[in-house]
Amino acid sequence: MNKQNYTPAVAKAQKKYAAGLRQFKFAVSKENDGELIRLLEAIPNLKAWVIDKLKRDNAMKIKVINVPNGRRLVKGKYADILDLDYTQDLEALRQDIELALPSLLENLSLLESLTTSGDIIVYKGGSHIDIVLDGKGSLGWLKVEHHNH
Repeated sequence: MNKQNYTPAVAKAQKKYAAGLRQFKFAVSKENDGELIRLLEAIPNLKAWVIDKLKRDNAMKIKVINVPNGRRLVKGKYADILDLDYTQDLEALRQDIELALPSLLENLSLLESLTTSGDIIVYKGGSHIDIVLDGKGSLGWLKVEHHNH
């Protein structure tokens, strides 16, 4: 969008919000979503709303759960969304996460859908479970660590 095509209101908003828009446009440009960038330029309050929503949506949740032989640290973006019995043994918990994973994938946010490509698996290590992008590492969605007393 050329500057000469801006309406006076858009030009005023562009001048007022230019620095923040440049930073946001850089981040969004990785997705090559020019339409979103143009919309954000035209409606500056939308930009603030989108950034605030992304921050809230991407906040990590952390729980500590006591179990008979120790404690479980449950953390990740979807720790509150996946209603699981975190006190069961790790293998049973892994199976429950695998059962819930297809439903979680169907309901991902647009941002997650755009930025996540590849095989998503539930990895079980010796004392932890993690939802990972196969071959690339943790997605930060849900990690359960078992800590002995």
